[in-house]
Amino acid sequence: MSEPTFFDGVFKTIQIDEENSITLRVLTLGEQGELAKRLNAKNTTMTVPEAAAMMAEKVITAWDGPKFGDAPVNLTNIKRLPMTLAGL
Repeated sequence: MSEPTFFDGVFKTIQIDEENSITLRVLTLGEQGELAKRLNAKNTTMTVPEAAAMMAEKVITAWDGPKFGDAPVNLTNIKRLPMTLAGL
């Protein structure tokens, strides 16, 4: 098996506690640019939590553990996470 390249994505698993974790990926330069365009659109009024949720939707690839239950990773469930997880 070959070494991953920069184009394969960079992932990091954050261990929240003994049983629960979230897997994040690093945004590409292109994705960061697209998010910046959306955040800076002239007719867009977006709160800080909405912007954080939009970013989290792009970077959270998985979560695991009993505190997540069977909830899928999607924007609706990301918005339900406690703010203490927002700084991951």
